[in-house]
Order: sequence, then structure tokens, then C-alpha cells
Amino acid sequence: MLGSKRYAGNRTRDDVYTFAHGAVEAGHPQAAAAPVICFEWLQRPENVLAGYLRWPDYRSTEHPTALKIFRHKTGAVVWHPLEETQDGNRIIFYQDAEAVLAALPRLSVPVILHPSTNGGPAKPYSEHAMARAGSHPAGEAAGRPRDLHARFLPAWRDD
Repeated sequence: MLGSKRYAGNRTRDDVYTFAHGAVEAGHPQAAAAPVICFEWLQRPENVLAGYLRWPDYRSTEHPTALKIFRHKTGAVVWHPLEETQDGNRIIFYQDAEAVLAALPRLSVPVILHPSTNGGPAKPYSEHAMARAGSHPAGEAAGRPRDLHARFLPAWRDD
């Protein structure tokens, strides 16, 4: 909720992915990925925007089937499984989330970065810039709930 006094309520998986698909179609993959990361991996929005989730921590060479999650309040580091193999069959736990991440350009080490418009380096999103990117009108045209903005997605779910 990023310090906002407005509370949009808990969201369902359908809400999150409707928003994400609309944001990707509107050309805002970062605004799509941020709430997906918060929802699926229970991350706080402010930590996602601050760059706590990094590309080297996603399916790394050392942990190709996991995502490193750093719990910034406690300092705990958790390697969260993204898949497993059972009876020779590969089971991917977050196929939809990984499809959204695949739409992201890898601009630097943090997963969520604001692309530069003047050729300079990409930078972390401010709360305001992410809210603007997440409320693009094309998202509503694609079926995104009107009051669902990236900055108002809680880091828990209701499904």
C-alpha cells in the first residue's frame, strides 16, 4: 500500500492477472510485474520498488529452480522453489507469474526499474511513477478493475 491511507481491499488472483495482462498490453511490463511479484511471492510493494528482488536471484546458476527472497524486516534469506520434478515430470509452480516476468526488459540488476527516456541508466520507480504506469487507460480497456493500481495491491491474497 506504499504509505497510502487508501485501501483497495484484498485482491484475487484473477484481479492481479487481469491487471498484469492489461498493463503488459499497454506497454507497461514493470507495472504488470510489480503486483504479480507482491501477490505470488508475498513481497511488500515498497521492497519490490526498492529493488530487493534482483535478476541474479531469479533462477540463478546455483539455484536454477528457485527464487531468492530477502525478508528485509528480519534479514532472513529464503530460496523459494519455482518448480520441482515428480516422477520425471517437471512441475512449474508459477507459470503465469514467470510469463509476466518474461515480458520485462532486463535493464540492470533489480527486476523492477523505470526505463530511462533520455538514454541514461534505468532507475527505481517512485511510488507516484508506478501508480501512473499502473493506471494507464489501456489497462481498463483490457478489463483491469478500475480501482486496482500497482501501489494499492497488498502483499497478501484473498483466494
